[in-house]
Amino acid sequence: MRSVDETEAAVHAYIDQVRDGSVLTGRLVRLAVERHTRDLCRGKARCLRFNKRRALRALWWIESRGRFTKGEWAGQHFTLASWQAFVIWCLFGWERKVEGRWQRRFRVAYLSVARKNGKTELAAVIGLLFMMLDGEAEAGGEIYSAATKRDQAAYCWRAAAGMVKRNPVLKGEVGIHESRQNLAHYESESRFETVASDADTLDGLGPLLAIIDEYHAHQDSAVFDVLETGMGARREPLMLVTTTAGAKRQGACWDLETDAVKVVEGLGEAEGMGDDLFCFIARLDDEDNWEDERLWVKANPNLGVSCHAEKLRVGYRAAKRREGALGEFLRKHMNLWKEGSSAWMGMPEWDACAGAVDLERLKGRRCFVGLDISAVADYTAAAAVFPWEDGTFDVVPAFWIPADTLIERSRTDRVPVLQWVERGLVTATDGPVVDQDAVKKWLLELREWADIAEVPTDPHNASKLQSELLVLGFQVVSMRQGWVTMSPAIKETEILVRKRRLRHGGHPVLRWMLSNVALKRDANDNMSLHKGRSADRIDGIVSLVMAIGRASAFIESGGQSVYDDRAAAREQKVIRWL
Repeated sequence: MRSVDETEAAVHAYIDQVRDGSVLTGRLVRLAVERHTRDLCRGKARCLRFNKRRALRALWWIESRGRFTKGEWAGQHFTLASWQAFVIWCLFGWERKVEGRWQRRFRVAYLSVARKNGKTELAAVIGLLFMMLDGEAEAGGEIYSAATKRDQAAYCWRAAAGMVKRNPVLKGEVGIHESRQNLAHYESESRFETVASDADTLDGLGPLLAIIDEYHAHQDSAVFDVLETGMGARREPLMLVTTTAGAKRQGACWDLETDAVKVVEGLGEAEGMGDDLFCFIARLDDEDNWEDERLWVKANPNLGVSCHAEKLRVGYRAAKRREGALGEFLRKHMNLWKEGSSAWMGMPEWDACAGAVDLERLKGRRCFVGLDISAVADYTAAAAVFPWEDGTFDVVPAFWIPADTLIERSRTDRVPVLQWVERGLVTATDGPVVDQDAVKKWLLELREWADIAEVPTDPHNASKLQSELLVLGFQVVSMRQGWVTMSPAIKETEILVRKRRLRHGGHPVLRWMLSNVALKRDANDNMSLHKGRSADRIDGIVSLVMAIGRASAFIESGGQSVYDDRAAAREQKVIRWL
């Protein structure tokens, strides 16, 4: 068994090696490590601190009390792999100040790694820790392993029971009741049990720790919601979700993973929007070649320990022989969600275009303004795009939201909407729906200092505003959200971003909406924008794509808009292309 100093050194070495690239990991693992190191510097401003003593105590307990239950190491001390030690380091070391008292920071932990990488045994030993370790356990603590079926939930419970059986110290303190799948800690009167996914039977439970295994198999969030609601009476509860990727990019697990990715990418970090959510997602990156064996360790951090390369090669060869086996291999062993819509582009590419937009330089220049008008309580968005002679584009976005929905939006969207309104990044209009007169006013003010060539607008929800803008002399262009209409504009936007020819100023609302975008393709490689989840907002990106599409069409036609005849009929003033 390692000493505490050796374990601490191993954690620090892992953090350093991930950051300098000497340990090969995927982008999301690197972001998780960078988030930890960033919070060490900046967390104090958000009432966060790192309690090294508490983290070391948890590591010590796991490695001194835990036992491996399977394979060649069965019965030996539980030696944490480097990535597992990092997870424990963060889960138990980070604290936040609540009502004058320091408490464990994280309330939800999302661990997604490929199969056979030790996540079930890690969850099991965490369950025992919550049941037995002073300072983490509570009197009458309830620890549950939950899954879609009782047999699945039993995997984690059996691992915990096996650890108790193999350790004389634990065996003397914990009663094992196999028939009821119950572990009972005599001193604290805590229990560790299994529960199945019939949410109706879970009311009345008060978990200190709830472990949800293979969350991708859950049809909805009912189990998660019921267990999380039951934690209200606990001071320092934890919802621990372990999973591999699912077959479809939809459902409760996909929703949680989407939130987790946004957290490690830093969305709303300064405002503390994701401070309660810990995430560790090990998978191949989108651009990786899944046939390159050297990259498999990205999804399999226990490669060579509990996960063996030859086992993966067997699955790889089957995936090469049979088309039906490919999806299974990618999901279970590369931890990739392969069906449904895919993310459009990565945040690093988008962030590389966050150059400053100089409004003074834009005065008098031609622009194209995309409009996406909200339905009832959603955001309304506009994006003014200014093309330059060197092929670059500047973006000036604007957003509106009904004031009556601000509190609800802040809660459901997990973004700092209230702060955005205070900073002038979003305009809140009175009432339960966006006041379209505010949009009209913004366009009129923009026209005072810029040459608005066209206003491409999705006609859905916008017929009244379109008519009013036409009367005011704006060149309104209807642009429906179909494959043929939007695909060229989407491709052009993607090219601009990848070639770093777009300057968006790092606008946080636009960045958040990009993170929500999913992309669909048809048989002819036409593209369309979709929400990753039904609750997501992508209005600003839709507006941006429409504006870029119209601006690009104008440039390609040599500066001759297909609507110039209409403009002449209205005797609009022709402004020189600057």
